[in-house]
Amino acid sequence: MKYYIHCNNPTTLDGSSMVSFPLISCLPLRIRGKWFEQVQKFALRYASPAPVYSARSATLLWIAENQRNPEQFPLLPTSSATFHTLLKNLRRACYEQIGSSRVSLSYASGQWLGLIILCKHLCEQKLLPYVDWNSGAYKAFPNRDPGELREAVRANVVTDLRMIPKKLSVESDAFHTDLLVPLSLHLNHQEYLDEYEKKLGDALDQFRNKALQECEQMQFKSELGKGFIENISNDVDSDRSQFVASANLEASNFNANELASLPFIADHLRVVKSEMNCFPLPYISKLKLTGAPIKGARALAAFGKDKVLPYLGLMNARSAIPIIVLIMIENPRVNVASLLSAKIVNSQGQEILISNAGEGEDFRISVDKPRAQSQMHSILSKNAVSYLNLVIEWTRPIRERLINEGRFEEAQYLWIGFVQSKTYTIGRLSINNLRNAFRVPLSRSIKKKEVYERTLKPRSTRSLPSFIESHPSLMPWATTATLKSLRVSAGVYKWFQSKGDIETAAKAFGHKDIKTTLGHYIPQPLQAAMYEQQIRRWQNILICAAAVGKDYLLEATDFSTTEELHVFISSFFSDSAVSPLSSTTMSDRLPIIAQRVESFQVEKFKAECSGKLVMAENPDPIALLFLYREHLLESYPSALDIPDAATKTAPRLWLDFADALLTPKLDVQRPLVQLVEKAKERLNDLRGKVVFPKWIQ
Repeated sequence: MKYYIHCNNPTTLDGSSMVSFPLISCLPLRIRGKWFEQVQKFALRYASPAPVYSARSATLLWIAENQRNPEQFPLLPTSSATFHTLLKNLRRACYEQIGSSRVSLSYASGQWLGLIILCKHLCEQKLLPYVDWNSGAYKAFPNRDPGELREAVRANVVTDLRMIPKKLSVESDAFHTDLLVPLSLHLNHQEYLDEYEKKLGDALDQFRNKALQECEQMQFKSELGKGFIENISNDVDSDRSQFVASANLEASNFNANELASLPFIADHLRVVKSEMNCFPLPYISKLKLTGAPIKGARALAAFGKDKVLPYLGLMNARSAIPIIVLIMIENPRVNVASLLSAKIVNSQGQEILISNAGEGEDFRISVDKPRAQSQMHSILSKNAVSYLNLVIEWTRPIRERLINEGRFEEAQYLWIGFVQSKTYTIGRLSINNLRNAFRVPLSRSIKKKEVYERTLKPRSTRSLPSFIESHPSLMPWATTATLKSLRVSAGVYKWFQSKGDIETAAKAFGHKDIKTTLGHYIPQPLQAAMYEQQIRRWQNILICAAAVGKDYLLEATDFSTTEELHVFISSFFSDSAVSPLSSTTMSDRLPIIAQRVESFQVEKFKAECSGKLVMAENPDPIALLFLYREHLLESYPSALDIPDAATKTAPRLWLDFADALLTPKLDVQRPLVQLVEKAKERLNDLRGKVVFPKWIQ
């Protein structure tokens, strides 16, 4: 009997996956039910099936070793000593895979950690004997630091390439595959940093421009197709000629193949309206229950349904890609899984997708974060809002059909469309649908090419090429471009534009903790190079201020020419952007730098505090505010909006201010967190000394 574990999986349509767990089948029948129940509880702790897969692969190794040596690898240890010996032997066998098979250190460590976490859970449930989990015999080997590996590769001292993470490629001199432009293994100087920023910006601009171009083309095709369908007459030739003529007026929206296929598209649009009620239906070769097969469906299937969908204003994965690319680049805080979970309405029928942000004419999108099990909001640009409205329009007919079929849950989601080309199945778009529409995996592309060359069959023209294949200018990034790399690259580029401000990067990615940004998104080589640049800039400022009028000023700094030095100093004066400063003017203005360096911190403080609230480090007023908050919570809701006669301030302002202080803060706001904690400690001392007036209704 096989046992399958139900796991959460936000990448699938139903949000779950079933993972087989063979170890349970190998246990005695009397305890299989308890093991299955506890492994199921372990799996539901996590938002993805990755921990279960890691533990499963380790248990498969456990089963294989038990078949070779049952004494050293018992399936059901009966004592702590036996369990201790088993874990030591399993750990050795797990890491011995590195030398005997193509297994990396990170894979073996992940496999081992998954097993350890599962075993800890089973120990807590008394299904395994107790052991001291602090023992070094159960620890996973630490992964090598990427910075150390770069130095090792540079010095050519790496002997076992399996010890190198997959993201570090020695052959291509590249590191960190989550970026559109890989990092070099041996270059990290200032010129390379500037060049890398430019390359990353150019890559993002290329993807943004092509996505905008496709959005405009789809919008034009939708209007063209709907206009043609509304004005269809009995004269087939006349309608076809008029359709082609209307399309040729905007020939820039079509490539050569599309222009050649326009007459056929007009014929298929006529068939879709007359025989299918403007909604493509699959071809059925035999009579099925009642009715005959649709005559035009066979021709439509042979021509390619995906080619006609843009003219019908209907959504599929290929049509969704350019809009998702734009949102990924403009709002890197929204990942693909969260975006696909966006709903238009909630279970009560209330619109929840797009709402007014309360900041002028800005709008925000509300999406769920499956892993964090929370909701996130992101400000959208006007272009993004307009394209999301197009998505709502192009999915409306599909949503109505889902409702008619009783699929109300799927109809609530934003990203729905045709998810299967052959069967014309409609439903929620999945991450796999989007990945294939964005870029066909390289292995699959090579395999298809080999098949075509071996069989001499022509390539199928029924389906549209992927987003990358449709634009030759994007081919330089064909091996690195993914939906994730677009998001990561956009966030890293914002970090570049902020001159290495990690708080800006954390806000761009939507992280509450900057450690997440530093540890997983900003590569360490970039951090080190940026910090070196910032330090050197301040060194040059101090040197220029200290060496005013000295002959060795140029030699003391790291500038190669006097012109470079003048450009650097000119950046401190507002009028230098209008006209370059002459040498005489520079000699007059150079002493001002010393004065500006002294007042820099004060000016920076004033600029940062403009429009903000500055708080003294005294916990008593904050404690008093928290007491006032408790008093306000007991009041009548209508009383919170009545302004005070003396201060003209409504009590709700203080209630909102107190709530803002009590919300979780970033690590960089540690002083404020400590101040709030001190205020909480002072509450009991002040509670009996402060009395607020009673509320009168």
